[in-house]
Amino acid sequence: KVRENFTHIFTEGVSLTATMDAVSQHAIEREYDYQVIQRLRELLRSLEQVVINGCVGHSAARNTLGVLDFATTALDANGELLTEAMLNAALEKAKDYAPNAIVCGGFQKRKISSFIQATRRYEPETAYLRNMVDVYESDVGVQRVILSRWVPADKVLLLNLDKLQVMPLAGRSFFVKPLAETPEFRKAQIVGEYTLECVGTPHVITGLSTESARV
Repeated sequence: KVRENFTHIFTEGVSLTATMDAVSQHAIEREYDYQVIQRLRELLRSLEQVVINGCVGHSAARNTLGVLDFATTALDANGELLTEAMLNAALEKAKDYAPNAIVCGGFQKRKISSFIQATRRYEPETAYLRNMVDVYESDVGVQRVILSRWVPADKVLLLNLDKLQVMPLAGRSFFVKPLAETPEFRKAQIVGEYTLECVGTPHVITGLSTESARV
């Protein structure tokens, strides 16, 4: 079953002088094109944040819900550090949802990577030390471990990426809308309207410790 959600409008402006547009300062020939690309990158970061955390609209009835709004608690750590036993218990509880991704911030990503600390190897011929986990194989399946700056530090998301889609409103994917120009200024607005489509109920481990001194 697809969960109900509202769209969110993302917008950023571009404004520069004719002189700036005529002078090439970057690898891209026109400054205008460079500024458009930079604003698009900012909007994509904002979109990622809304997909995770949701966004309060101008009206309480128009809130755009994120993954955390749809999620149910698989495990409450009650202020304890994340352990492999905790992660496996949460994955077991979420097995009917069939999570194929573990999404978390930097602190919890390092905790997951520390699960292999006792067995990590350094191979002199490669001069390369690998100390991170990108894929975690549990008793209930295989999950990619994905880093996201927008997941709160005390949470770990257990997601089925096949049941989540970020979709634009019809005809409202990101586009550049030129605005009225003057002889010395060129202006545009970048606009997009998106929402998160969610099937089923994602799971979250919450209440995790974020005390670095105890890692």
